[in-house]
Amino acid sequence: MSDDPVIFARNEDVEPIVVTSVGGLETKGEARLRKLLHGPAGLLVEVRYKAGMMAPTHSHDHESYCYCVAGKIRSIVDGTEFVLGPGDAVFHPIGVPHSTEVLEDSIWIECKTPPEQTW
Repeated sequence: MSDDPVIFARNEDVEPIVVTSVGGLETKGEARLRKLLHGPAGLLVEVRYKAGMMAPTHSHDHESYCYCVAGKIRSIVDGTEFVLGPGDAVFHPIGVPHSTEVLEDSIWIECKTPPEQTW
């Protein structure tokens, strides 16, 4: 990731990245991720998931704030299960185990701070 901040992004101009692992662990299925904005303190990504995609339990050295735009996603954070629909959000604290299962084709926006690339 470049050190130069990105201060504007047009979604259609950002090439999607196909993600098949998270935190060094293989996912079931893939996600399509667009790195929209980044600066010294954070990274903003759009993630598009197909139903059935699963990210195994993992943790990171950054915080993630996740907002569901469309679809339905199950997120388990430190043993507590949440089912997110459009307009719902979940927080993944530093070092806390979490996992994700996509119940319907979904889109979520994720902010990572500090801006760590984990795929």
